[in-house]
Order: sequence, then structure tokens, then C-alpha cells
Amino acid sequence: MSMGLLGRIITSTNFGEEDDRIKRNAEYYEIIKRDRKHWCVLTDMAKDRFGSRFLQGRLENGGYDDIQFIIGALTPQIKKLMVDSFGNHLVQKMFLKCTEAQIGEIVDILTNNGHELINICQDCNGSISVQKLLDSLTSGQQITKIVDVLSKGAVKLTKDPNGHLVIQQCWKTFSNEENKVLFRALAENCVDIARDRDGCCVLQSLILKADEHLRAQIVGEITQNALVLAHDSYGNYVVQFVVGQKIKEATRSLVRNLKGQFETLSTNRFCCYLVVKFLKESDDEFVIKFIIDELVNKSNILMLLQDQYANIVIQSALDVAEEVSMFYLIVSVIKMHHQSLHNHPFGKEVVLHMNQLIRDKQGDQHDRQF
Repeated sequence: MSMGLLGRIITSTNFGEEDDRIKRNAEYYEIIKRDRKHWCVLTDMAKDRFGSRFLQGRLENGGYDDIQFIIGALTPQIKKLMVDSFGNHLVQKMFLKCTEAQIGEIVDILTNNGHELINICQDCNGSISVQKLLDSLTSGQQITKIVDVLSKGAVKLTKDPNGHLVIQQCWKTFSNEENKVLFRALAENCVDIARDRDGCCVLQSLILKADEHLRAQIVGEITQNALVLAHDSYGNYVVQFVVGQKIKEATRSLVRNLKGQFETLSTNRFCCYLVVKFLKESDDEFVIKFIIDELVNKSNILMLLQDQYANIVIQSALDVAEEVSMFYLIVSVIKMHHQSLHNHPFGKEVVLHMNQLIRDKQGDQHDRQF
């Protein structure tokens, strides 16, 4: 029987019953196994729905000879199988049965052309396969080879919906020392990564994972580029995350680098929540006073009070202003524009919030008297 005919029979969809397909796969499997020149056809079986399922069964329940035959025959085609919709399931099972030497051979195949490994990581099936491979690495040499290749495509992978999962799997699986090259590549490009939908999430995880020196490097880059990131729809989440870490010097550096911009930030749909974050989570009198000073001393404060986003910032400022003895300063500014605010859809929200806070304070004072 020719290899072409055998391959077409294996992948044919004409067989109606699943039991019949399993029986035929068993027959053709024995034919392939007996003759080395037919080994290449095993790849076609692995890429077939029923064939993949059959071979997975042999890996799980077959003897030593079956396991070694399947691994030996399919390893040269590992790149194709990792991205195949049915082959990837077989590959994942295969990794669990491989010896250290066999995993090493697979690593060599995948790393001899780094671009191909990066492409595999960006594929939805390939990403899952690579993550399973990472779990199967046992030697430092194997880990170094994989991490070195991934680090060269780190930025591309971090910004990819499938690739970023591989990067994060490295963090879960390997030590900080083993990930050192990867961490360095990400840190050097952290501003670019922060401005991406997937990248901003990865960078936040990296800040938590990194050692003190690397964290300081990343946070330093973020503070230096605070204005660019604050105005970015994804980058501002990274800045908010840094504020939430309550690193006093970093937060103060961010505020200083954003000096003169808090009016603009407060009127932006995304940026206003960053200003709120500064006010409510910095726990720093310097930061709170700095921002309130800049906002209430603007000539166009009425515009901020009436803005659909900035009014939220002003309400947050009222919440924390007493900590820096500026509550009644903001109240006086609001009362100055009361006529323009009480019938305005957003302005009246500020007035209502202010009045509620004043009533709460008066209630507290009354309670203390008794």
C-alpha cells in the first residue's frame, strides 16, 4: 500500500461510525509501525480527529514500545503538530511521556529557528502546547534555550493575546534567576508594553514578580514617561497600578512629572480615574495637597465642576481634603458657583456630595458633644 493512499484512507471522512474508525486506525497503526517508510503517515493520523484520539489512547494505555514509537515518529514534525487543532492535544500528552533526552531533542528542534517558536506561541493551539512544554522542562540547559529565544521576541509575545500567556507561564514555572534574561528584555521595553491591551496586564504582573532592583527600574521608566502613559487608554492602568503599590517616592515623582496636567487629566474619560487613584489611595498628604492646589486654583474651576468626568475628581477631593485641612477651601469654591451648579446635571452632583459630607461632619460634632 502506497504512503499517499494510506494517508488518504487515514484522514478520510467517509467512515460513518466512530467504532469503525477506531478499528481502522488500529489496523493502519500496525501497518505504519511495521514499516519505517510509513512513519511519516503517522503525522496525518495525528492531525485527524479520530487518529489523534487513538494515538492519545496508545500513549496512555500502550506499552513501552508504543510510546517510544509514537514519540520517535512524531518528534521531527513537532512544530506542525503543536499548532494543529487535533495534533496539539496529542503533543501535550506526548510531553508527559517523554524522557529528559527526548524533551531535549524537542527543545533543540524548536529553538534552532527562534522565529518559528515565536510564531507557534502566537497561535491559539501552539500557545497551549508551548505552555505544556514549559511544565515538562527539567534541565537548566533546556530552560535557558527556551527562555533565550522567548526573550528575543518578548515584546511581540507580551502584546499578543496568545503569546502573553506563554510569557506568564515562564514566570509561574521558572525561578527569577532562570527568567532573568526575559525580565530584562521586558523591563527595557516596559513603556511600549504598557500601552498595549495585553501588555499592560503582563507588566503589572511583572512589577509584582520582579526583584527590588528590577522593580525600581520598571517603576522609574513609568514615572519618567508618566504623561504619555497617563493619556494612554491602557498605559494609565499601569500608572494606577504603581500608585496602588504605595511606593511614596514613586508616587511623588509621578505627581511632579504630571504637574500642570491635572486639569486635563481630570476631564478625560480614562485619566480622571487616575487622578481619583492619586487622591484616594496614595495615603500621602503631599500628593493630595499638590493635586487639590492645582485644581481649585484654576480660573476655569467652574468648567471642572460641571464636567462629566472632572466632577468625579472634585467629589473625591472633597472626600480626602480634610486630611490636609483643605475641605472648606473646596467648599468655598463650590459655594461661589452655587447658582451655576445646582441645576447642572453634573454640577449638582458635586453640590449634593458636598452637602452630604457637611451634614455628616455636623452629625459627628453633635455626637461628640454628648
